[in-house]
Formats: sequence, C-alpha cells, structure tokens
Amino acid sequence: MTHHYQDSLDAINVLYPLDEDITDYQAVPDYDRDTFELLEFPSRLSSSRSLPYAEPTEFVPVSDSTLLIGNGQDNDNTNIALSLHGNAQPPIDRHLSGWRKSVLTAAITASVVLCINTGIAIWAATKTGTQDGIGILYEGICSDSSQINTGLHLVINIFSTLLLGAGNYTMQCLSAPTRAEVDQAHRQGLWLDIGVPSVRNIFKIGKGRAVLWVLLGLSSLPLHLLYNSAIYETIVANQYTVTVIAEGFLNGAAYNVSGYMAGDYQGYPINSEESPNYESMLKNFQFQNVSRIQTLSNSACIAAYGGSFVTNRGSVLAVSPNPDPPGNNSVLAIFFPPTIKLGDTGGSWVCGSSPLDFGPNCDVSAIEANASHWKVEGYPIAYCLSQQVEEICRFEFSMQLLVAVILCNLIKAICMAFTIWQQKVPTLVTIGDAISSFLDSPDPTTIKNCMMSRADVVRRKWGQKKRFPGDQTKTQGPLIKPWCRKQKRWFSSASAKRWMVCISLCVIALSVAMGLLSMSVNATRSSMSTADMKTLWGLGFGTVNGQLLLNSGTPQQDSASLIQSVLLANLPQVIFSFLYLMYNGLYTCMLLGNEWTNYAHHRKSLRVTSPSGEQRSSYWLQLPYTYSIPLLVLSGLMHWLVSQSFFLARIGQIDGEGNIVVAESTCGFSPIAIIFSVMLGSLMVMGLILHGFRRYRPGIPLAPSCSAAISAACHPPAGDGDAARSLVKWGEVTASTADGLAHCTFTSDPDVTMPILGRLYE
Repeated sequence: MTHHYQDSLDAINVLYPLDEDITDYQAVPDYDRDTFELLEFPSRLSSSRSLPYAEPTEFVPVSDSTLLIGNGQDNDNTNIALSLHGNAQPPIDRHLSGWRKSVLTAAITASVVLCINTGIAIWAATKTGTQDGIGILYEGICSDSSQINTGLHLVINIFSTLLLGAGNYTMQCLSAPTRAEVDQAHRQGLWLDIGVPSVRNIFKIGKGRAVLWVLLGLSSLPLHLLYNSAIYETIVANQYTVTVIAEGFLNGAAYNVSGYMAGDYQGYPINSEESPNYESMLKNFQFQNVSRIQTLSNSACIAAYGGSFVTNRGSVLAVSPNPDPPGNNSVLAIFFPPTIKLGDTGGSWVCGSSPLDFGPNCDVSAIEANASHWKVEGYPIAYCLSQQVEEICRFEFSMQLLVAVILCNLIKAICMAFTIWQQKVPTLVTIGDAISSFLDSPDPTTIKNCMMSRADVVRRKWGQKKRFPGDQTKTQGPLIKPWCRKQKRWFSSASAKRWMVCISLCVIALSVAMGLLSMSVNATRSSMSTADMKTLWGLGFGTVNGQLLLNSGTPQQDSASLIQSVLLANLPQVIFSFLYLMYNGLYTCMLLGNEWTNYAHHRKSLRVTSPSGEQRSSYWLQLPYTYSIPLLVLSGLMHWLVSQSFFLARIGQIDGEGNIVVAESTCGFSPIAIIFSVMLGSLMVMGLILHGFRRYRPGIPLAPSCSAAISAACHPPAGDGDAARSLVKWGEVTASTADGLAHCTFTSDPDVTMPILGRLYE
C-alpha cells in the first residue's frame, strides 16, 4: 500500500497544484494505470476553495480498490477519492473502441459517398461538358430515361440515408456529456440527457463539440434540399401542327392557307416566317415526301396526340371524308397546339373544341371511347396521317447542385473525423457509461434519493435551478418514498410533450400528403375519366405528366425557376428527415427504458464505451440492430417514395429543326407514389404508437435518460467499490434502519433483492 500512497500523492500534485483554485477536471497525460485512477474531485468543493496545505493528510481505505485522501471527516470538503484498482480505465481513451469505432465507420461511410459523388461530378463534367451549369448524362428513349431516373434516385436515397444515419449517430455521440459536465449541472440543480439524441445538452457541453454538432446538423439541410434534384429527367416535347384536310387533298386537290396567314386565326396566326416552312410541310405531305408517315385509326390518333405533350410524333393530318370542301380549299382547319402548357392538356384539339379553348377539362378518354364519331371543328374524321419522329428524353445534372452536395458531404466527413480526434475526454455516451461512472464515484447531490425517477426530477422534487450566478440556494433534501410496484408503459420513457409534438407533426404531414393525393386523383380523373388503381399505376412513379404539374403562377423559364422548383420539390425531404429524427429519438428513449428496467430483474454486465472486467463493449448507442437496421431501411424507402411523389419536373420543347427552344421548370407529383408514401408513413406512425403501449417490467424507478435519476440509483454500499466492472443488478441492499428506511442501488452484491412494496427507501 505504501507504493500506492506515494503514487497517489504524486498524482494529486500533478492534477491539483497546491494553493491554486480548483475549477474542473484536468487530464493527466502520463501515469501508471496499474496504480491509480482519479475517480472524482468532490463536487461539493466550490471553485473558490483550494486544497489546504497545512492540514494533516490521512489515508483512509474506503474499499479494496478505493483510497480516501484527506482528513478523514465525512463532512469536510477536502477528501479526494482515488481508485487503486489495477484495471481502472484512464481518463483519456487512446484506442478506437466502442462508439469511436462506430464513428470511424460513419466517417469512412461519408468519405466513400464523398468519393463517389466527386467521381460522378468529375466524370460528368469531363465526359459530357456543361452549358450554363447543366450537363446531359443521357439522351434517348423516354422509357429508358425513366428507368434510369428511378434507379439513380434509389441509389441517391440510399446514400442520403447512410449520411443521415452516420450524421445522427455522430451528433448523438457529440451531445453526450462528460462526467464533469454532469456534475456541474447537478450542482446547479439541473440534469442532462444520457444515451439519447439531445438538444438540451448542447448548451452544457464543450464549445468544440457543440460547434461540430451544429455543423453536422446544418450540413444535412442542403443535402436533403439539393441531393435528389442534382440529377433529374428532362422530358422533351415536340412542336407540331395539326391540319384538318379533306380526303381530296391527298389526291392533289387545291388548297389555300393564305387566309390563315392574313392575320390572327382564332388566336393562332401563321406569320411570314412560319409560312414557307408550313407550306413546304403541306406539299411534302400531299405528295407523300415525308419520311416515316404512319396511318393511324381514330382511337390511335387520339391516344397519340391527346396527352399532355408529344415526344415521339411530329405534325399530323386529320383526314375528313368530306367530298366537297368549302371554297374548293382542301385545308379545312389549322391548329398550332402549345407543346406544353402547365396544368392544361396540350392535346385539347382532339376534343373538337376551338383552338382558343385548350382548357384542362378535355376528357380525352371519353373521346377515344367514341372514336368512330370523332369530329374536329365540326368535321368528321376518318383517320390520321402522322409523322413519326425519334423520341428524345434527357437525363441531366446540375453541376452547381452537385458541387453544393459534395461540399456538404465533405463537411460531414471532416466533422466525423474531428469528433474522433478531438473527443479525448471520456463521455457518458450510454447509460452503462453513466452507471459505471456513478458507481465508481457516487454523486453527493443525489444521495438518499434511490427511489427518484425521471418524473420526480421533472416535477422539481430534486434540485433547484440557480436564479443568478453565485446563488447559494441549496438543493432539496433526501427524497424518501415508499416502493410502489407500478407497471409503466413505454410511453412514459419520454415526456408527453415530446410524444404530442412528434405525433401531431406526423399527422399534419400525412394530411398534407393526402390533400396532394386528392388533388392529383381529381386531375387524373378529369383527363382520363377514371382514376382507379390500374390507371394510377400506369402513370408510374416519378413520371412527368402534364396534368400532374404544379402551376405556381410564376415564370417557369428563367434561371431562378430551376432553383425555386428544386427547393420546393425537396422541401418534403427536409420535413421527413426532421420527423424521422424525432421518430428515431422516441424509439431510442423507449428502448433505453427497456434496458434500464432489465437491470432490476437480471444480473448483467454494463454496456460501456471502453470495457474492463465484466463490462461489454458498445458498437451501437441505444438502438439494437434488430431495431436500427429496419428503421434505417424504412427511412431510405420512405425518402425514395417521397422523391417519387413530389419531384422536379423539367420540360424541354423541340422546334422543327430539333433544337430545344424552351425549358420549363416546375414540380410534378405522382399519385401512386403518394399512395405508397401515405401507407408506409401511416404504418410507421402506428408501429411507434403500438410500441408505446407495451409495458415495462416493474422493479426500478424509471429513469430513462435523466442523469440525476441514474445517479440516484448508483450509491453502492461500502465494500462494493468495484461493482462497475462486475455483473450488477439494482435492488435493495440493506435492511431497514432504526427509522424504518432502507436503500436500493446498483450493486454486485449477490444478496440484492427486489424492493418490498410499501417499505420506505432513501
């Protein structure tokens, strides 16, 4: 023991030089870990007190592994507890174990995603080039483009989910307090969260960790706003003309379009520039010099041109069997339909209405069902002659958005790496860390409060917040309570306010989604006469449809419209990410409570960051893999469904020479994707609520994440100084005293028993 005492004295001189104010814990870079470990500087010692030099020092063995250095008086503030345990953990963990190993995995994951994103950006920029920051990854058949769009967005949402999970994990580690921070809070009558994601802790932890926490949180916002829209599909529609002709036109009958060129033909003039091209097109049709002409039946013609826009066909002749055209003019009518008009049907001419009436109420499916009696401008139609053109759809990327995503990804990776490098002082990441720390060095502010629960702390039955700096108001005294064997539901692991906020926001989000679904179904029914599941499934996931586009009433063709549409399209992603963090936090609280209550029924080792003795290592924080993996998969699937429900819609317009002359940006929505999103979201909320109705096994006051309640349960009896590194259980350890009071605690004592109903405990 002499050797240990001398080393202990040396350690005191290193840690706390005499005649200097003692304000906080200090790290010891080098010492013999087989000799001692400083467990705690007594929290009762104020910052204005110095270690008295003149008082005689006395060595008092508290247990086989703990030495009390001071004058031996229990009521004095000059005692320091040192551990002489050979396997004690140093205050600086130099090894990547526990949560540090998992944060390293998170940092590697973020770095791999960063490399993939950077590689794609470099490849895309060098391979395809960009114009005004926009590059083309693919150009070809629209069906292939849609498949690429769906597949790549699935990959994007997998990456997004990985980054969200890695960031959430690291943020929880950063918000975990050190023992010194917990002691400081307890001295002020406050408490901190242990083992759960916490905003409460951010204002009490070190500034460096708080800054990293904020950076990780802020870098998530641009990722969710921009990631899904950095790569997008552009639907390219063709400009075309519709000419209603008498059948004699095809046999060389005379025609004259000068009347249509003279001025405004019902709002659609043929100006002098268009006239030569249009007349040349008519002659080519008349003498069948147009390549890839296809004869279409009425129903096929209506289906081909009755959609929101046309991608694989050009100009069309609607042939009327009228043998006597008026005025010997075999050209009966000319239409120049808008290639795309947001919120309207581009092919409204098939309804036989005036060219001025291209409204959204054209029931194309009804016209198609009665195709044998189809009329356009009052002329019966026998068939159509349609020019087939190559379908063009583009899969494009925005270099500006990709760069923004890469920068946010880089910030996340750097913050995770800094977390591993910067976080050297042990923190209470899991409840096992907290129990271990409080067993090694019991907290005097919670002594004689063994029956204190989180609810007691919240109701101010313990502690009293300082009203101003230097306030000497004392915390409340011991909380003496009888044991009440009450079975709590999992709901009680988190506050009612937290549950109400989370469930209410989820219900609001689902209600908004159902409103959007109703709007999209009504629009589908208006254009297709039906909106059954088969029809909605046929519209596809994330597929642009002219009837299912958001008409914001703002200009759609300027550069600002793209950014506006990107932000609007990805706003649901941000909302879901925020809701998921709250959702995940509730599961974390419930499962933390389950782990806590199990200690009243089973003798178990503590799950800690840096294990020693019987302790277990922690590779997850609070959610076991049976919960964390399914929740991560559900999160990724939900992100993908949301991206396919409401998305960026970029529409190009091809002129007669094959050039894109207009590009419009807006938002589109997919009814079938919204249905699946609402269904999955509802199931997730129902699953959370059903878990809340589960019951904990009674046997221990419910502490969940409350540091004060955890501390109150960790005042072991004398002689049990090494309990933290053994198998422990919570229960009664002493018989009733003369005043009828007993005590419960975490202990390695094999004789620990369940508390007795009605007995008073302190």
